[in-house]
Amino acid sequence: MTSTSSLRPVRTADEELWPALRKAGSAGISPAGSQGLRALLDRPAEAVVAVDFDGTLAPIVTDPATARPLPQALAALVTLARHGVRVVIVTGRPAGYVVAAAALRTGTGAPRITVLGHYGLQRWDSATGRLCTPAPHPAIDRLRRQLPPLLARHGVGARIEDKAHSIGVHTRGCPDPGAALRLLEPPVRALADGLGLRVEAGRLVLEVRPHGVDKATALTGFLAERPAHAVLYAGDDLADLPVLRLLTGRRAQGLPAVTVYSAPALPAEAVPELRDHCDLRVPGPAGVATLLAVLGRGLVDRRP
Repeated sequence: MTSTSSLRPVRTADEELWPALRKAGSAGISPAGSQGLRALLDRPAEAVVAVDFDGTLAPIVTDPATARPLPQALAALVTLARHGVRVVIVTGRPAGYVVAAAALRTGTGAPRITVLGHYGLQRWDSATGRLCTPAPHPAIDRLRRQLPPLLARHGVGARIEDKAHSIGVHTRGCPDPGAALRLLEPPVRALADGLGLRVEAGRLVLEVRPHGVDKATALTGFLAERPAHAVLYAGDDLADLPVLRLLTGRRAQGLPAVTVYSAPALPAEAVPELRDHCDLRVPGPAGVATLLAVLGRGLVDRRP
């Protein structure tokens, strides 16, 4: 991983790439990240672009059920897919929700896009339109029954998001979201521990899910299906850290990679572990959309 202290503007093979990103508000790109972008543009048929959903493709909202990806980000993903890039959305959300929210198409002529939902427990592919999903972990059902009374006892107004394979506790709509998260984290962790589950703290959310389920595992399985040369990943929260470690390992093997931090508008919601170690920092979903669009234009311009 690369410290932001070493970040500096580095042009890629396309002279317009860095100026476009800088104009969009990017804080700089590391030399290794610049090499990764160049490799992606040079060999798109061997490249993978993987993106998180909430906070990366879609702006964070108080009610998770209303989250929608930015249209310009979706259009850019379609462009990348049509130029041979393997596009995958890696999310803790149910895959079906993302497919519906993004209005992803399936069948003949549809761009090849894969959604790995529930941290890889679910999979949807535009080539078939089929959703593959296992039965939820039995402890999630026990959590579903025990969590509401626990939250009621603390009375902070936290919202439960039931994702079937995991459950999120959101404090974004509470009078003091940060204080509510700090108050709830110890009892929620104790409950999860007793059920044999794990808790991932994120941006004003506590995500409870089974052990051994994360985005790096999901992406590793996807990459195992067909070897990839360059991989770009964009995320915004602690759940994306395992992917950064995965791509750091790939770099050590000589494989190009680009890690992108979708930075929040509020400094208090920043994730230092991502902010300080990603190759490229962009201003939230709008910045991610610009990055993807710039890459798409780069591929269009290179087409014979």
